[in-house]
Amino acid sequence: MEIKDVYAEIGLNYRFFLDWRHKILKGYLVTVAGLGSAISWSLTYGDATIKSFSWILPLIGTVVSFIFWILDYRNRDLYHVCTNTGAKIEEAENIKPEQGIYTGINTSKNILTRSIVMDGVFCLSTILFLVLTILLSFHVK
Repeated sequence: MEIKDVYAEIGLNYRFFLDWRHKILKGYLVTVAGLGSAISWSLTYGDATIKSFSWILPLIGTVVSFIFWILDYRNRDLYHVCTNTGAKIEEAENIKPEQGIYTGINTSKNILTRSIVMDGVFCLSTILFLVLTILLSFHVK
């Protein structure tokens, strides 16, 4: 297999894994919206029994947030392999950093990367769901 074929395959894989990252985020947002609606409904319209067990919903949100965080983290590893390998090929082929997409991605000086933002979203939502679980388990009767 020629190096240009490997480089093209890396591009396909990179786009595939990036597409999965978008799907993971969309799935997470839909799940959180559904859980938020269920929590709101149970606290607003639920009878005493439903309200007393409403803490289970944010507990599910805590677990789901953590699971989606793991899925994103694993997917991130896979497309980082693509960018690192692509950058090595660009270096071996003497492609200038400003011309190579993977070298550009790997040498970016941005402090606020997409990975850091995603970690923040998942971490914050996991913590908020956990706090809501605790609050509802002690205060809803």
